Formats: sequence, C-alpha cells, structure tokens
Amino acid sequence: MTIRIGRHEAVRGARQWRALERVLCHVDASPAFAGAVLLGSLARGEGDDLSDVDLLLVAVPDGFEQAWAERTRLHGADVLVAWDEPGEGGVGGHAWLERDLVMVECLIAAPGAPVRLAEPQRVVVGPDRVLEGIARRPPVGRDEMSATHDVDAAYDALKRVVRRHRRGDPAT
Repeated sequence: MTIRIGRHEAVRGARQWRALERVLCHVDASPAFAGAVLLGSLARGEGDDLSDVDLLLVAVPDGFEQAWAERTRLHGADVLVAWDEPGEGGVGGHAWLERDLVMVECLIAAPGAPVRLAEPQRVVVGPDRVLEGIARRPPVGRDEMSATHDVDAAYDALKRVVRRHRRGDPAT
C-alpha cells in the first residue's frame, strides 16, 4: 500500500499534515488495517488551520480487535489528551488532541460494519474497494453534528471563535 493524496496535494502543506502522515504511515505498515479514508473538509480540499483530521480506518477482515488494540499507536504518547468512543459491532472511535492543537478523529471499523459514511471521502491508503460494504448517506449537516467529548466540544468552540474573529466579527 501507499499513501495517495492525489488531487488533494495541498493537504501536504497543511498544519495538520504531520499528524495525518503519522496515522497514514501506521495504517500503511500495519497488517491490522486494510486502508484509510480521509473525510470532511480536508477531503474536500477546503480545510483551514483549525480543521480536524477526520478519518475512517478500515480493519482487515476478522482484524477489528487487532486494529482497535493498535489505536494508541496511531499517535503515540506525546499528545495532550486522547479518548475512546467505543461502539459495537466492529466499530469504535479514537480521538486525540496533539500538542500543536491538531484534533484527530478516527473511526475504526471492520469491513461491512454498520458505518454510515457521508461525502466527501477519499481513500488515501489501500485499494478503492476498501469502502465496499460501507453504507453511504447524505452529507452530515452542522445540525446533526455534536461533540461527544468535552475536549471535542471545547475545540469546536475555539474554532468558531477564531473563525469569527478572522471574518472580522468578534461579537459573541
């Protein structure tokens, strides 16, 4: 496998690239993972300095337990905070905040697991068929999104305030 950024080459120059590359290299080298799919604003090529790194990491068949066991190796110990959002049926979330304030959110799933995947999405490690069996849904609207962890909620609030100030609207 190799890392495929393709027409989204601008992400290599993004502030988030170091964190993203570390995860993708781990997925590429691990026998527990079949591939990685970049999601959200970075997949659209519209990310900014505050954008989260959103990924779906697909385990190999019958390899979810091993992939889940490797989740902390995706970032190592040098992070501000990391947390899990365990799921069921071969799905779980692992997220962390890097020391340079890059938020990374990884959904780890078994092939064919009950994951609804919204556009945009870009397979960046593994074959395109890594998405086979994963249900699609319409894009997730802002009203559907909610932070499930207090660090995630605080980071979302920080992004809103900074982006508002960048637009010249410092009002609360």
